[in-house]
Amino acid sequence: MQKNNTNSAPHGHLPFRMTNDFIFKILLQEDENKDILIALICASLKNVSFEDIKSVQVLNPIEIGDTFDSKTMILDVKAILNNNTIYNLEMQVVNNYDWPERSVTYLCRCFDKMTVGEKYIEKCGAYHISFLDYSLFPDEPEFCADYRIANVGNGRIYTSKFGLTVIDLTKSYIATPDDRERHLDLWALFFKATTWEDLQMLAEKDEYINTAYGRILRLSEDEKMRQLAEARQDQLMQLNDFKYHFMQEIAEKDASIAEKDASIAEKDAEIQALRAELDRLKNNTNE
Repeated sequence: MQKNNTNSAPHGHLPFRMTNDFIFKILLQEDENKDILIALICASLKNVSFEDIKSVQVLNPIEIGDTFDSKTMILDVKAILNNNTIYNLEMQVVNNYDWPERSVTYLCRCFDKMTVGEKYIEKCGAYHISFLDYSLFPDEPEFCADYRIANVGNGRIYTSKFGLTVIDLTKSYIATPDDRERHLDLWALFFKATTWEDLQMLAEKDEYINTAYGRILRLSEDEKMRQLAEARQDQLMQLNDFKYHFMQEIAEKDASIAEKDASIAEKDAEIQALRAELDRLKNNTNE
């Protein structure tokens, strides 16, 4: 493996978060380093090997402008492998509690593309790969989970051309032996890294992560890229702050409603007790 020169390598905290979806997109869309994209897809999926992939093309690359505009800059990575399978990769750090619905919507958009004369049986397969910086189902945490359309009775797969994979970047420590063999846990640590030293350590363990590390080095030296990455990071922080205050406001309202419900229940109990006492007095009077 060709290693980067650690003697001249930077040290300390990274200039941007590796979970930044802008950095994620720039890292994976570069034509010169398509091996990074292929390696990440192979690490994410149990049934795809590097040798199986003859060609890869990013269908939605972004052109870097002077400013960051999240309304026009699409930050997922839509790639077609071997001209017959579409993979949609997405980094998500803000939990809006709607990811199952959103990811299925994105996947359906990829799948619902047919050319004139194309037969349904010849249709490209479509898969969505989510990299989440939070746990989708905290009650049943998994590092890498695969979802398919299947018969709920006997588990038979309805079609093998439609599926979702969800990778919880916060749970790499519960990676299975198979996940570790594919180095998926190393990629998760790569995206969660906060220092150059973390990246250097991971680069020594995987040749494609080493290539990605070199790409990150070049991005960090590009002032324009750094500014765009920082602008996106500011947006993500604002979204997180908004979500926090929104959830806090909902919690306060729920607490207020619960307090009022408890007060109403207490009053109802008092009314029922008074009615019971009144009925008792009436019965005594009649006797």
